[in-house]
Amino acid sequence: ILEVIYQGKIYAQDLIEYGKSFSNEKYLPRELNILVDATQADYKVPRNEFPKIIIALKRDLKKFERIRVAFIQTKPKETAYSMLYGQKAILPNYVHRVFSEKQTALDWLKTNKDL
Repeated sequence: ILEVIYQGKIYAQDLIEYGKSFSNEKYLPRELNILVDATQADYKVPRNEFPKIIIALKRDLKKFERIRVAFIQTKPKETAYSMLYGQKAILPNYVHRVFSEKQTALDWLKTNKDL
């Protein structure tokens, strides 16, 4: 499980650069589980920029068989943004879920089930 922390203001370009950075990493497994602690994040991403982020995500995921991402969110606005993004980012090899507690997110990642 790759653990990531989002802190402070997060813009669309930050998310695009993040995806690009792990897509270039040659030592990551083809099936990857990511735990994102975004409890200290402040999203500054307008909803109209979601398509741009999803296009970049699709490009960056091409070399992976499957990526499952568990986002830990505790703030209402950021939780809503993560959930909206997850509903729009429908890709065959990408699963995005939002959780309010780290242990629940880890449990889901360890089950290896998408639902």
